Amino acid sequence: MANKERGEWTLAAGADRYVLRLTTNACCELEEFSGKLFDEVQARANRGSLIHLRYLLWASLQEHHADLATPDKEGLKRIGQIVDAAGGLLGLMQQIKAFIAWNAEDTGDVPKKAGEASAGARPRSAQAGTGVSSISTH
Repeated sequence: MANKERGEWTLAAGADRYVLRLTTNACCELEEFSGKLFDEVQARANRGSLIHLRYLLWASLQEHHADLATPDKEGLKRIGQIVDAAGGLLGLMQQIKAFIAWNAEDTGDVPKKAGEASAGARPRSAQAGTGVSSISTH
């Protein structure tokens, strides 16, 4: 099951489900494997390149399904089968775009520096027994 707090996403491919996660190491491996920067692979996939879409899926599977997604011809064939089961180019593109967009969301909850709240972030709740009306002498 995908843990969205960790940036994971569940990919539906027919009756199978895969947990996707783009880690830093997987993105670096993608760049080494493809010979292209991550942004270039993503842009080409967005323009409809099946090769680059398959690369993105390969990288996204590394965290939880590296045994399926080996960086060789057979591993890429398995990725192609997952693409087909996920609805081909259009079906997988919809799911991958949602996955990448979800990971790229800026929620405004993350402080810019340690101890600094983001604009619009809610302040932390006070602990019980603290504040102006507290009788605590600690």
